[in-house]
Amino acid sequence: MNNLEWVKIADSHQQLETLCNPLYKLQVSERKVLIHNEGGKFYAFSALCPHAGFDLSKGKIDAKGNIMCPLHGYKFCIKTGKNITGEDYKLFIYPLEIRNDGIYIGIRTSVF
Repeated sequence: MNNLEWVKIADSHQQLETLCNPLYKLQVSERKVLIHNEGGKFYAFSALCPHAGFDLSKGKIDAKGNIMCPLHGYKFCIKTGKNITGEDYKLFIYPLEIRNDGIYIGIRTSVF
């Protein structure tokens, strides 16, 4: 069974906006995560390409909200994780919650 552990990543919307320039890379519970701000809405996804594990923080976000891995050119939608270049790889997406005391990311934990 999978549960979510909610980890605070910023004190406010404004703080996270400042950190996203255009991507904010952080480590949360042993996972490398990227945050992108698109018009005031934040998206969180794996910082590693699911194809070869390359660092996506070196990639670019296009006008359609896709990040391109600079190693092999795979493109992923940062909203859904879908590989738009047609291959079977999928980018892992993390849920975010804006709360009164800050912004939190949901990290999956396994419970036995």
